[in-house]
Amino acid sequence: MSPRLAGKVAIVTGAASGIGKAGASLFASEGAEVVVADINQDAGRSVSEAINAAGFRAIFVPLDVHDTASVEEMVRTVMKHSGRIDVLFHNVVNARMVNQQDRRCTELPEDVWLEIVDVVLNGTYRCCKAIGREMIRQQSGSIVLSATVDALVGCAGYDAYTAAKGGVVSMTRSLAAGLARDRRLPKLCRNRTTARMA
Repeated sequence: MSPRLAGKVAIVTGAASGIGKAGASLFASEGAEVVVADINQDAGRSVSEAINAAGFRAIFVPLDVHDTASVEEMVRTVMKHSGRIDVLFHNVVNARMVNQQDRRCTELPEDVWLEIVDVVLNGTYRCCKAIGREMIRQQSGSIVLSATVDALVGCAGYDAYTAAKGGVVSMTRSLAAGLARDRRLPKLCRNRTTARMA
């Protein structure tokens, strides 16, 4: 039986650690060529090397989701190397900042709020915009955006993170609905957590 993702190219952001790292390994084990994308270049290269050492395929591409130019350069690199993008699995978050510096908004420094929202929500926008355009051009692709239950229920002391992830949940729904109206796409499957063009 062939691997489920044989011949597919999957970009995994935040792939140097945590859920992103686990996702990159899983996509590779299912036959995808994995793009390990992360701001942490040493850890990202290590993940890519480990996937290749296990007999699968991966490349590392640096990514800073703060920077539109960095996102667009990543997409250009992947298209030049692989010729297509079939999957975006987006996981970028500064977990240390969230865990150590997020607060309820009455005590939350504005710079912390702006940084968390920029990485989590604006970074999602930047990646979906650049990669989504390539998927529209090729008439196929799947976008999976990581969120959290904290985006849906009250979570005391994490006002920036919950607001940003709540925005990701809402954007997932609206992005899926918006892509569904694009008549160039043959089919769109959507639910609360994924925007997928099949």
